[in-house]
Amino acid sequence: MIKLMRIDERLIHGQVAVVWSKFLGINRIVVADDEVIKNEMQLMALKMAVPSGVKASIVSCDKAITLLNDPRAENLKILLIVSNPETALKMMNNVQGISSINVGNYGRMSQLIGDKEKKNN
Repeated sequence: MIKLMRIDERLIHGQVAVVWSKFLGINRIVVADDEVIKNEMQLMALKMAVPSGVKASIVSCDKAITLLNDPRAENLKILLIVSNPETALKMMNNVQGISSINVGNYGRMSQLIGDKEKKNN
């Protein structure tokens, strides 16, 4: 069962590992992101941030849809994390049982990168 879907550009980080995982009593984190799976360094960092006692799946959006719609997922307590509203909408339209969305850190990172690029030009 999906306990919560969270939009957060940082994906798995301290707040997710310490606060949300305990508050929700989860045993599985599913990160659905088509970009992060292409970055080996980022994958390693995300795996290190997973709290003990919790398993994580860091997968493409399509793979996440398949995993989350598998009947065996009903027996899990899942925190679904996506990095942007577009992916959240895709999950909402293709996955049953998403009852709430938490919007965390979104937009500031891309704004900072854009500001930095403007200064460099």
